[in-house]
Amino acid sequence: MPESAAVSDGYFDDAAFIGDSRTEGLMMYAGPQEADYFTLKGLNVETAFDKPAVNIGGTKVSVVNA
Repeated sequence: MPESAAVSDGYFDDAAFIGDSRTEGLMMYAGPQEADYFTLKGLNVETAFDKPAVNIGGTKVSVVNA
């Protein structure tokens, strides 16, 4: 696949990044600032469905429900 043209960080304004501590690192140190991040240290396929991790309106819900 050929390399595409570079895009600005604004390209990711409506993006959602879901992941573990590595994704948290992306958010803190290098990622687009306007994107949404749903992260939890140790997040995996099972915990994404049932572990309360994301604060929505004062209630913690699973990543999938967020």
